[in-house]
Amino acid sequence: MSHLWRCLEIEVVFESASQWESHFTIRKDDFRKLSSELSKDSAEHKKMVESLISMIRTKTGSKDLPLRPKIFDFSKMTEVQILAELAGIERLAKTIYTNVREAAEKSNLEELLHKDRIQEFKATLDRLIRDETIHENKVLAFSNDLRTRR
Repeated sequence: MSHLWRCLEIEVVFESASQWESHFTIRKDDFRKLSSELSKDSAEHKKMVESLISMIRTKTGSKDLPLRPKIFDFSKMTEVQILAELAGIERLAKTIYTNVREAAEKSNLEELLHKDRIQEFKATLDRLIRDETIHENKVLAFSNDLRTRR
């Protein structure tokens, strides 16, 4: 469960804040289009992770972990450095989703989830992993394109 809370933290705090900061630091229309796409997907991912958390049967009285704020300051970074930071955050999200998916495969999900939600749980994780892979690749491609323009 705590890994899913970290996933939520990445979507709500890390991705959202870094995408917002980069949107205003990198003043290129094509990057802003990519940034807007990433932000929209991150908002959708937040809902997906909240859905995953809601599927888990918890003991009465369990508490949500607080989301820790994160401030990004890209003002002294080059565009390539900012993009490397964004790609790293996408990679982190993908890694955590992959770890949760692998742990789910090794565990008895019937103890954690209702039987009718197990397939949905796995499918949601698979989609999140796929989306984060696509995001990382798009950010890296933009960074490579930016390097070749110089």
